[in-house]
Amino acid sequence: MSEVAVRFLPDDVEVWVPAGSTLLEAAVLCGVLISAPCGGMGRCGRCRVCVEEGAPDPTEDERRLLGAGDLASGHRLACKAKVDRDCRVRVHVDRAGIVVQAGGDMPPVGLAPAVRRCMVDVAPPSLSDLRPAAERVRGALPPECSVSEWDLAALRELPGALSDGGRVAVTTVGMRGVSASVGTTGDADGPLCAAACDLGTTTCVVSISDVLTGELLSVASGANGQAAWGDDVVSRIAAADGSKAARDRLREAALSTVNALLGRAADEAKVGRDDIYEMVMVGNTAMHHLFLGIPAGGLSRAPYVRAVGSALEVAAAEVGVKIHPAGRVVWLPTIGAFVGADTVAVGIACGMGAPGGLRLAVDIGTNGELLLGDGHTLLACSCAAGPALEGGHLSCGMVASAGAVQHVRLTEDGPQLEIIGDGPAGRKAKGLCGSAVIDLVAEMLRLGILDETGRMVAPPDLPEALRAALVEADDGRRFALTADGSVYLSQRDVREVQLALAAMSAGVRILLAELGAGPEDIETVYLAGAFGSFVDVDSALRCGLIPGVSREKVRSVGNAAGAGARMASLSVPVRESCHALAEHVRYVELAGRSDFQSVFAESMIFRPAV
Repeated sequence: MSEVAVRFLPDDVEVWVPAGSTLLEAAVLCGVLISAPCGGMGRCGRCRVCVEEGAPDPTEDERRLLGAGDLASGHRLACKAKVDRDCRVRVHVDRAGIVVQAGGDMPPVGLAPAVRRCMVDVAPPSLSDLRPAAERVRGALPPECSVSEWDLAALRELPGALSDGGRVAVTTVGMRGVSASVGTTGDADGPLCAAACDLGTTTCVVSISDVLTGELLSVASGANGQAAWGDDVVSRIAAADGSKAARDRLREAALSTVNALLGRAADEAKVGRDDIYEMVMVGNTAMHHLFLGIPAGGLSRAPYVRAVGSALEVAAAEVGVKIHPAGRVVWLPTIGAFVGADTVAVGIACGMGAPGGLRLAVDIGTNGELLLGDGHTLLACSCAAGPALEGGHLSCGMVASAGAVQHVRLTEDGPQLEIIGDGPAGRKAKGLCGSAVIDLVAEMLRLGILDETGRMVAPPDLPEALRAALVEADDGRRFALTADGSVYLSQRDVREVQLALAAMSAGVRILLAELGAGPEDIETVYLAGAFGSFVDVDSALRCGLIPGVSREKVRSVGNAAGAGARMASLSVPVRESCHALAEHVRYVELAGRSDFQSVFAESMIFRPAV
């Protein structure tokens, strides 16, 4: 089979692929990130690129989704354009990157890491003590650095470190001896670090901490490289379900993301990768399976069964994570098919396992996870919110990156927009991210532009500047936010938002019913995740996200999943608490409940919180 060369700009990366490959397949092979929210099905039109040389003939999907002018100028859909000759492709990249909430509220943690370094004085061998070097070092170690087994690399270091006896620095991970050096040089004086990783469906956050002091040294964040296979877990699972080769492609995409962020974080922290001996990972159950190369098909088919739920500890080298060669990767336990280790980490960071009043933790992403309880009883569920609350599947939706509208207020002078990256000269709005969508829906409800069913109307007292923003289009009414009408919210978009909000609201109502409680019984609501960090709480409540809960009870806690993972990287007892929480939680499968559809239908009506 003949091959053709595809060169991607602006990164100037070239890859050779078999003729007939799609541009999206070529991009995946060379690590160029092209988002394909619909999973490469040719439905959304969001994987648009410009083929500057060697453009293939457009397909019917491309003719349907791209205008004649765009097609003539070389624009194609990466998922549909099949290359039959050498070509040069320009990918539309905004170097300002994606805005990710990297930090999260973290309660104080008593340092008790799995990674330790101990200095010990080891007696030299003698005719009366012929114990092997490894045994003499083991016998000299204090209890906190107990070693039950040695890595081969450490055994190779022992003779040189010991010489004829003396002071030795031994680094341990758990009860494994992973490194040994003379106690005044080398590893003895080097940094001792652990990493934490929150691998989300859309974004990934990696942090590095000094385990000797607990200090947070650096944080790096970016987009999950699996974006080419869809923006939701069901699309990713389907893409990986065909073969081991398919699983390997998705695993490699996530691994490349994690390693790239590890490198950035290490550079910022001014430490080497070999100074990082462990990484604690969290993510939803699909990300867990896909990262580890575990078949994930059972997660998307009834009865929705995980391959494994307990915590896993594996050699970093075995899964390709680029930290110390003898380092370990620890995945915290999962709760259910769609409630993963990230929810466990949120629960730990928010203290959900401790006795107290009724508390609700809401982690909203492509999937929404809920934890409700008082420490004695703890319930969890997953709500299929879809990507709308992150800007996905909307006419002008986009991730939170430069040019995205992130907040909206409607005044008598028209829409007032806050745009990410808006400098002194101003920046043209490119689209709407999730926080702006919630603001806009809330404002339209406040002014009566949306009725309780979500239908766009024009109330008689609407200011003229806002009335002019309501325009008719072939697909129904739109509310335009820009003078040229290029950024708008359509009637169909409102329905997508309603579906997402209704899923979350129904989940809350069903969990409350399980406990025989009402919204008034909730003492605290923790809003976690990127959405919870950037969304205006008043707007979210006006949209009915958490029915019947008053504003003073709601607290934004940032990236609580990442905070929980970092806590576990600094404390073995915290990990034990994670295991206990995961075992204690009762998972409520919403899809299997006879009342879910009726509660969901009721939740489609906009009912603002108190």
